[in-house]
Amino acid sequence: MFPLPGWFWWRPTCPPSRSPQCWHSLLPSGCSGAARANGEALMARSPVRFLALLRTCAVAAAVLALVDPHLRVVVQSRSVVILIDVSDSMGQDGRARAREAGLGILSAMGKKDRAAVALFAGDPALVAALSSPDKAATALSATHLSAPDPRSTDLEAALALARTILMDAPGERLVALVSDGRSTAGPAPAPDGLSTSGIRLLAVPIGTSPAQSGNLQLALPDSARPGESLAGTARIGAQIPGRYELIIRTDGRESATVPIESDGNAVSLPFAVEAGTGPYSRIDAILRATDGREADSASALVKLGGAGLALVAAGYGTSPIPDALAAQGIPARNMAPGSLPPTAQEYASVSCVILDDVPASSIPVGSLSALDAYVSGGGGLLIVGGSSSLGRGGYYDSPLERLLPVDTDLRKRLLFTRARLLFIIDASGSMSETVGNTAKQLAAMRAVAAALGELNPQDEVGILSFDSVPRWVHRFAPATDGEMAVASLSSMYQGGGTDIEGAVLEALRAFGPPGPTKRHAILLSDGFSARYDPAALAQRLNAASVSLSAIAVGEDVNEDELRALAEGSGGSYYRAELDALPLVTSAEAASLSRDLIIEGRVDIQPEADSDFGTRLASGAPPIQGYVLVRARSLATVHLNARLGENEADPLLIEWRYGAGKVAVFASDSGNRWLAPWSGRPVYNRIWASMVRRIEKPTADSGLRARTFAEDGRARIVAEALTSDGSLASGLRIIGTGSDGQSFVLAETAPGRYEARADPGKGLSVFDLRVEGGGDSDTPDTYMHTMAWAWTPASIESPEAGRDDETLARLASQTGGALLSSSGVQLPALRGGTASLSLRWELSSLALILFIAELLKRSVLHGRVGAARASISSWISARRADADALETPLSRR
Repeated sequence: MFPLPGWFWWRPTCPPSRSPQCWHSLLPSGCSGAARANGEALMARSPVRFLALLRTCAVAAAVLALVDPHLRVVVQSRSVVILIDVSDSMGQDGRARAREAGLGILSAMGKKDRAAVALFAGDPALVAALSSPDKAATALSATHLSAPDPRSTDLEAALALARTILMDAPGERLVALVSDGRSTAGPAPAPDGLSTSGIRLLAVPIGTSPAQSGNLQLALPDSARPGESLAGTARIGAQIPGRYELIIRTDGRESATVPIESDGNAVSLPFAVEAGTGPYSRIDAILRATDGREADSASALVKLGGAGLALVAAGYGTSPIPDALAAQGIPARNMAPGSLPPTAQEYASVSCVILDDVPASSIPVGSLSALDAYVSGGGGLLIVGGSSSLGRGGYYDSPLERLLPVDTDLRKRLLFTRARLLFIIDASGSMSETVGNTAKQLAAMRAVAAALGELNPQDEVGILSFDSVPRWVHRFAPATDGEMAVASLSSMYQGGGTDIEGAVLEALRAFGPPGPTKRHAILLSDGFSARYDPAALAQRLNAASVSLSAIAVGEDVNEDELRALAEGSGGSYYRAELDALPLVTSAEAASLSRDLIIEGRVDIQPEADSDFGTRLASGAPPIQGYVLVRARSLATVHLNARLGENEADPLLIEWRYGAGKVAVFASDSGNRWLAPWSGRPVYNRIWASMVRRIEKPTADSGLRARTFAEDGRARIVAEALTSDGSLASGLRIIGTGSDGQSFVLAETAPGRYEARADPGKGLSVFDLRVEGGGDSDTPDTYMHTMAWAWTPASIESPEAGRDDETLARLASQTGGALLSSSGVQLPALRGGTASLSLRWELSSLALILFIAELLKRSVLHGRVGAARASISSWISARRADADALETPLSRR
């Protein structure tokens, strides 16, 4: 230790009991008053700074405690959520095995591990929250194995619950899925949510061998005539590769056998059988392996009814459709459009009306009114396309168009109400040059005149010439003023410089803001102009929704800039000889809108959600053309004409008009576009199928019903019609299932009744009958029908077996594994992290610091000594009082 200077204010020999004034005496007598003052200030500041530091640290610790920071620490433990499938597909034995597997997983866990248990089917239900494995095992042993909606299985909902439970769980996080892996409700189970959260899935398969049943489906018409040839399709899903044979039976009789060499992929097989003679025909399909094992099966019912008459009116002579319908057992008759019945009463025996390439103007006004009443009263109408039908037949804005499920437009405006076309013609000095015997500017003028003839009456056309400045030759006016536009070309100014950018900007000002009108400009120039940026100018055109095509005129042209300007704005670039300019401009003007007729080889593509369209498209060859239409918002599209990878036009469209149905087939009947179909079975089948789809119900079918599968149940929808085809409301309709259980159909809309029932496995038939309400004069026998539903074992049945593919996919994509249901062994512990809260520690630290500060303040202010003195004084006083009391007693 080195000696302290004599003037230093602090000296260790100072007695603690000295008063603050003693420190003055410690300073050397020779020190100035300033030195003494500095010493006193330093003595006063040091305790204050220490107290401030204590207070700051205490406040900081308190604030951090409120924020509750967490520290990730490495722990050697697991957090496991056990998901147990208790849906109907597991069966009683499967659920018991699943419980045993869950208990096996819990017994294999360590004491530091945490476990939760949830049961699931259509919805998950939590049995035990994260707790010790012993507590979770007790809860699982005592719980009844059931969950909401056992008729369906939603794997994704169960996995979502597991993700939520494990969100902040400590240690390695695992999901143990004990299930058959078959998800029949909700979205497809996706492992992404687990893998991105660092959660592994361990799958424990429960159930029989992997599922193969339920992959066979039948597609057949809803109704047919007795003895009619029925065209159907058997869709077979993925199967174990091998040899099979598909056996078709009609009303118990074997009708067809189709050998199949399966590579494991799905396949669709068309077949044809003959309908029976009863009110219904039952069609059974059996997929049998070569060893005699029945791999799958499916059944369907087809309603058989009496024969109504189909009226076929052709606009070109005799239609081939009646012969095709006759081959399918449907009576039909040819007639002229002008001979259609003028009153609705004359349609009493008509099942449907077919207009084959009929112009709207060829149908008398009275017949149109009668046809409207017939269709709205429950009749069927089929419009067949052709060169004189739909938009080409004057249907637009006619009384006939309001019946149709499509929009037609005589002037081709399917996407735009009209078009505005502007010709921008270079009139600079360079365009006055002659190539061969023709001046470039004169060739451009001839090209504009030729293009005007391609425009529609409601289009607008303008002509703008330019050299160094733009000049209007003909401002925008209807294309019907084409002669005036052509005459204005003779007034074009010639000579001067060239400014393409100035001309395009003037054109944009003339086009105005974007709207529903299609806007296009055609630039005729050699491209030599004052300096400008074609890319920037093209961007301005795009922003204004204006496309520009450039036609290079002459031999010497600035091709790079013209091409960049045209293609950058969504237009086209052309390089043509002067004598070919009229052809180019005409084609460009005509391309403003697609023509109503599309011709060429076109493939047929069914709409994705249309079973009817899928049946029609099966085995159908390409067509050679169709009339362009646009489906209305409430219409149903069954077939499309496929033009490219992502481009298609509607081909067969249907909707309901009143109580009836109207369909449009945009191709023709075979004279031109459907010629490849002639002589093939598909030709007869498609017309019979469309007629059966839309025809008016016969007198014994006032009640029509269909069923839809929804979450393992059958939704039955019935429509009730009176004898005149109007909707029958207020009826009491009773249904009886194959099990003898009855139910009531509720009216959900006028004439529409619905109910939900539980179908048995296989073919379930529901008998529907009217027992009261509505028109009392309507006999009960009139309002009677049947509906059916096919429920394969794959809906929710133990016989369906496991979906090992789904379980393996979920396990592998999350880094998990497949475990055996017997003797479950968990994989080696990988370890994980836990989130440790520091709130308690920080709160304790803040409290300690606050107490320390209070004690320090008390010491500095002498409060501790004063308190000690007060206590000593109080004790002394008490002793004195005690001595005073003892003295008189001793004297006695």
